[in-house]
Order: sequence, then structure tokens, then C-alpha cells
Amino acid sequence: MDSTGVVKSVAANIARVHYLPDGSGDYGLLIEPAATNVCLQSEDTATTWTNTGVAFSSSVLAPDNNYTADELKVDASTGNHWIEQAYTGSTTNNFCASVF
Repeated sequence: MDSTGVVKSVAANIARVHYLPDGSGDYGLLIEPAATNVCLQSEDTATTWTNTGVAFSSSVLAPDNNYTADELKVDASTGNHWIEQAYTGSTTNNFCASVF
């Protein structure tokens, strides 16, 4: 995030400053390990994702300040509601999930 709280892209090998969420200052230099997004088409939930009991609204404001996010809403059905994507890669690595 930049000093105004907007998620920004930065080119590879460029130092980044990690700002406080309220824009009042910074945490310092942002140090991150290499990572790979293993979710296919993570910005397009209408493709390789399976959903049950949910509907999507597109063109919602995303963290990068563009109207490209999908809003997930549960429908009126009873029972469980979820969204998932099959993963067939390595299961020996550590994984982390995040949703904005």
C-alpha cells in the first residue's frame, strides 16, 4: 500500500516502503520472500472456480483502486455456502490464503 492506503504495483527489484494503514507514517522497508499465486485465474471467479449458494457482482472497487473486483454474496438458499478451486500441486509446502 502507498501512503494513501491504495494497493500499488511495483516493478521487480525496487525497494518498497510499507505504510501504516491510516497513512500516519511507515513501518519501514518491506521485505517479502518470493511467492507464487497457485490459484488459477484468481481475479476471475466465473472461470475455474466452483461456487455453491453464492452469487457474484462484478465491477466493484478493488484494492488497487480500479473497479475490477468481484463481490461475493450468499444467495437465499439454505445450507452451506462456499467457493472453491481444485488444487493438484504439491501438498508438502506451506500455504497462505488471503482475500481482499
